[in-house]
Amino acid sequence: MDLKERIKYLCKTKHISMNSVEESLGFAKGYLSKLDKSKPNSAKMIKIAEFFNVSVEYLMTGINSSPTTPAELTDYIKPLSDKEIELVEAFSRLQPPSKEYLLLIAQELYNLEKKLIISASSSEDN
Repeated sequence: MDLKERIKYLCKTKHISMNSVEESLGFAKGYLSKLDKSKPNSAKMIKIAEFFNVSVEYLMTGINSSPTTPAELTDYIKPLSDKEIELVEAFSRLQPPSKEYLLLIAQELYNLEKKLIISASSSEDN
C-alpha cells in the first residue's frame, strides 16, 4: 500500500472523503489524489498525520513504531495514582479559563519546588 492508498484507507475508516480532508486542512483540491505522482511536502505530511492521529512514519511506510492507542501507551507511561486520577477528573470539570489558571499555578509551584530542592542540595554540600 502506498501513501495515497493509506490516506484513502484512513479516510474510509473515518467515513470522510479525501476532498473533505483537503478542505479541512486548507489544501488545494486534488492534492491528496496527486500524492502517488509527486513528492509530498513535509509540512503537509505532518498536518495529514495530525489530522488522522497517526505518525508521519505510518503515512510514509505503513509502519508505526510509535504508540498511538491507549493500549500501546501503557507500556510507555506509569499508571496514575488514585490522587492523580482525582486531580485529572477535577481538572476535566473546570472551564477553560480555570484550566489555564490552574496550569500556571502548577507550573509556578513546580518551579518553586525545584528552587527549594536545589537550594537545599547546595546547603548540604557546604
